[in-house]
Amino acid sequence: MKKLFFIVSLLALSLGCLTSCNDSEKPSADYEWDFNVSDIVLHVTSQEGMNLLDAGVAGNILENDIRIEYAGEVYPLADETGRGGQPESDVPATRMLLPAWNGLSLGMTDDCGPCLKFGEFGPTKMYKNECFTLDLGTGRTWNISFDFWVDGINTDNPVVHSSLYVDGEKMDFPLAEIRLD
Repeated sequence: MKKLFFIVSLLALSLGCLTSCNDSEKPSADYEWDFNVSDIVLHVTSQEGMNLLDAGVAGNILENDIRIEYAGEVYPLADETGRGGQPESDVPATRMLLPAWNGLSLGMTDDCGPCLKFGEFGPTKMYKNECFTLDLGTGRTWNISFDFWVDGINTDNPVVHSSLYVDGEKMDFPLAEIRLD
C-alpha cells in the first residue's frame, strides 16, 4: 500500500511539473540589447581612383589640414595614436559595446586601405538627420549626413536604421567615397 501511495504521489507531482501557464500568465520580458557601434569611414580617392590617404601615393593629402566640423566642434585629423577616447557618458554601462569617441583619425580597412574614420557612434543615441562638414584642405568641402538609430529597442525585434549621404548622394553606411576633382 505504501508503494502504491508513493507511485500515485509521484505521478501527481510530475503532472504538476508538466503543466504550463498560458500566454496571459507569462511574465513580460525586459530586453537588454547590445548593438554594434560604428565609425563613419571615408575613403578619399583621386579621379583616377588612387587612394590619397596612402603615404606611398604621389600627391597624397596627408600633409593637408584635414578636419571635420560637427555639432559646433572642429575635429582635426589626429595622429595614428589619437584613438582611444572616452566612452559616451549617457550610454548605459551595462552595454558590452560602448561607443568610444575618437574624433577624426586615420584608419585602415581591408577593402579600401588607408581611410579616415570619424566616430564612434552607437544607434541607441538615436542619431537622426546628423550632419557634418569634411574639409580635406583642398579648398572644397563635402556635406555628409547620416542616420544611425534603433526602433523598437524594448521589443523582441528591434530594427537598426542607418543611412549615409555625401552632398546628397546615397552611400552604403558606414563607408563613403570622397572623390577629389
